[in-house]
Amino acid sequence: MLKEAVENPERLSDDYRKVWEEQFSYGDNHTEHFFLVRDRFNDGQKTPANMLYLIARCVKGSVRYGGNGKFNQSPDRRRHGTNPETLRKNVLAVSALLKGRTIFSDLDYHDVLDTVCPGDLVYMVRRIRVLRPTLVSIFSEFLSPLKKIKI
Repeated sequence: MLKEAVENPERLSDDYRKVWEEQFSYGDNHTEHFFLVRDRFNDGQKTPANMLYLIARCVKGSVRYGGNGKFNQSPDRRRHGTNPETLRKNVLAVSALLKGRTIFSDLDYHDVLDTVCPGDLVYMVRRIRVLRPTLVSIFSEFLSPLKKIKI
């Protein structure tokens, strides 16, 4: 989603508007639209617009996945999510800030950290599911390559 926001902000904003506006065809039952989008997302339609809508519409904007790996947060029943015009301004601002200054990759973080230079910002998402007793060993393994970086 961030890659789309940086590289194609207008398309993401337009696609989000379409998903956001769909909910109003459900009238007072607009939360059913959220569940429909969530089901589509969980069934493989992991488009940036669907993800952005789910984040904008879910309780406290807090993304949550169940043990089965599926998005399972509930909709905030008090609001409809971020207005598309507000979202467009935010997405365009993110794009203006990061476009041409950002490299997106899907590499092992060891490989990424081998290439960083002073002044670089590295944002990593590690997709792991662990039991708590093994968390300490995983964290130690994670810190190992970070110690090699010269700041």
